Amino acid sequence: MAGKFEERDVVIVGSGPAGCATALGLRTYAPEFTSKVLVIEALRHPREKVCAGGVNGRAWHLLEDLGVSLDAPFVEVDRGLIRTALGDKWVESPGMTRVLQRDSFDAAVAAHLPENKIELREGVRLERVRRVGSKFDLETSAGTIRASAVVGADGPVGVVRKCLFDAPDKTCLMAMATCPATGHYTHTRSAVMLDFCKAAEGAHGYRWIFPFLNDGEEWVNVGICEWKHRSARELKDDLVGYMRSQDLDVDRAGFRFFPERPFHPRNPFSAPGVLLVGDAAGIDPFFGEGISYGIEYGMLAALSLAAALEHNDFTFQNHTSTLKWSRLGKELMITWMAAGLFYSRWHLPLARVGMSDDYLLYLLGDVLAGRLRPSKKLAAKMLFRVAKGLLKL
Repeated sequence: MAGKFEERDVVIVGSGPAGCATALGLRTYAPEFTSKVLVIEALRHPREKVCAGGVNGRAWHLLEDLGVSLDAPFVEVDRGLIRTALGDKWVESPGMTRVLQRDSFDAAVAAHLPENKIELREGVRLERVRRVGSKFDLETSAGTIRASAVVGADGPVGVVRKCLFDAPDKTCLMAMATCPATGHYTHTRSAVMLDFCKAAEGAHGYRWIFPFLNDGEEWVNVGICEWKHRSARELKDDLVGYMRSQDLDVDRAGFRFFPERPFHPRNPFSAPGVLLVGDAAGIDPFFGEGISYGIEYGMLAALSLAAALEHNDFTFQNHTSTLKWSRLGKELMITWMAAGLFYSRWHLPLARVGMSDDYLLYLLGDVLAGRLRPSKKLAAKMLFRVAKGLLKL
């Protein structure tokens, strides 16, 4: 009948790594509340997700903490080629990352929801969400759900953020292409390539080449991560030119474009009854890494949900401050400040120091691998070495 709706305590919108980590985190921290959670997903797994597909060691360890084990084909990467306008440098770091197709990865993670008695409804698209007193009506393609709390894990331009937050849209468009590349050095050397050459010309970002397997065949994905508003046409022209410069097969390439939202300390992260996680909250603005951070966003949200369900208080008054003072929040602040320095007029002097300091590159490799986490102590150590290097220029 018209006007009827389903009632749930918590609805998580989106079943990517951040949404799944929120649900699985609640299952880990407060299993008695598992039945009170519903996860809805607009598409059906495996669904397309445009992403470089690099999953660092930290993400794998976090998933293990949540009881997630994965059996998806990946390429193990042990080294990275860092390219700047000043030249190339190899960074060695065993287990730096694993590269895999995101549709397989997301499907494998989401499969753990029903295994842990967490309800997942696929093919249910959220069309609108609005406050009704202290609760929310989620109007979906399968009917209306009334919830006490909503978790927006539906991406950088998700419906939850659009409907419930009056915040400026600070997303930027990224570009990626995939193509066969049998024998490419990223495969033969188990490497990823990060190209910062354009940063010397004022670009706030980099280009990448990552190896992956497509039905057992060696392919690469190549893309542009740049925190600057550009059209899809500009990005494609730029990416085509870059691929040709790298002798990649443009004619057989498939091109995709996707928005991303960088972390900023003024981004909204919560409101009464609402939590934002993953890409909806903001990803690492230096490398654009979102998977491990998305999982941690979800785990912090799970702690807030556990407290809310226990006390029947969904105001989430302390969530934003808790997040900002957490290890996750401090790391994102450090990467935000580092990006502001590196992608600036200081880029070339900083790149010159970095490329000549093997220890700095060793630390960078461990950060990329997830073995070393950005911290005040690490930032101070690296700043000291950078300042020392700048004085020698």
